[in-house]
Amino acid sequence: MRTACAIVTAVAVLVMAGCQATSGRGGTAPKEESFRIKVPASIDIDQGETKTFTASVDREDFFKQSVRLVARTSHAGVQITPQETVVESGEGSDVVYRISAAEDAPIGRYKAYIEGMPEIGLPARVDFTVNVSTP
Repeated sequence: MRTACAIVTAVAVLVMAGCQATSGRGGTAPKEESFRIKVPASIDIDQGETKTFTASVDREDFFKQSVRLVARTSHAGVQITPQETVVESGEGSDVVYRISAAEDAPIGRYKAYIEGMPEIGLPARVDFTVNVSTP
């Protein structure tokens, strides 16, 4: 019975999570002074293709710091630009990224992440998957 309840709970959590990945909290200790980073949970891209996606810095009410974002992938054939950018305090929260797969990028699933570092406090990191396929 416990196993069935655990499975139902896990499925419910996955359904509610949808198709977006969210980082843990970054910033300072109180929740009101923190931020999270949101990105698509996965991105599908063909060899030789370039796409755009949006990452959002979701700030709590009292978090007023700038956040430096660093984007990386696990394979040299898959590139994200800009690799580094700063979301200033008081500006919009969205950053539009370009992701490109080289013509000869191996087909497969690759890990990528965006990490946000505030001026003061703890960083936040969100991992996502890049799926490279043939055109």
